[in-house]
Amino acid sequence: MLNNYRATKSKIFLAASKLFSQKCYADVGIREIAVEAGIKVPTVYNHYASKEAILEDLFRFLSDRISRDYNSVKQIDFDQDPMECFKKIIFIFDDSEVELMRQLMRILFNEQHRSPQAARILYDIVLREGKKIDYAILSHLNDKGVIQCDENEIENLAEIFSRVVITFAMQFVRDDEIAQRPDYESIMTSLLKIILMKTSRQEQEKEQEYFLPNFSHEYDLSSQGCVATV
Repeated sequence: MLNNYRATKSKIFLAASKLFSQKCYADVGIREIAVEAGIKVPTVYNHYASKEAILEDLFRFLSDRISRDYNSVKQIDFDQDPMECFKKIIFIFDDSEVELMRQLMRILFNEQHRSPQAARILYDIVLREGKKIDYAILSHLNDKGVIQCDENEIENLAEIFSRVVITFAMQFVRDDEIAQRPDYESIMTSLLKIILMKTSRQEQEKEQEYFLPNFSHEYDLSSQGCVATV
């Protein structure tokens, strides 16, 4: 009986994730979620008190997954190839959950200004915690002499890197077909080489302009409506 309950709740969860990522959250109704899940409307309410409760559950799952993966990154050996350290931060999602995480990230970006829970995940977990990890790796590399930076430079590089991650995440959720995504690893490898080579400040600024054009505009999707329409 418990297994049946969990299976039905999972159907609702996955149906809502799919629909909320395809449309704006506000444009999806409980009845539509029920149809997508292959169940009746009253059954949805047996598992969730409201549509808002479903959204909160989606965000709770996403938050737990990102926190779990960030915690796993903290356990990596910083003495290994620096490039590998950073790649583990960028490509943290379990392959078996890529499409689900893609849907949830679409919803997260789209709801960041409406939902306090979405804003908390995006700013407090994805950006802030991501920056802490980047800072730790860069500081370690600096202590080892791999790069030569002062405290402010490390802070700035960590900020840049965390925002690059967000930029990639946005591109990740915008693509209609996963197979058509750019070669993120090649792009990130180029950026990492720039950071690890510790080029002059002028060259760094030129590269930052190349990799992060109009970031503040790109980061705010509210001006573009629903993510699904981008």
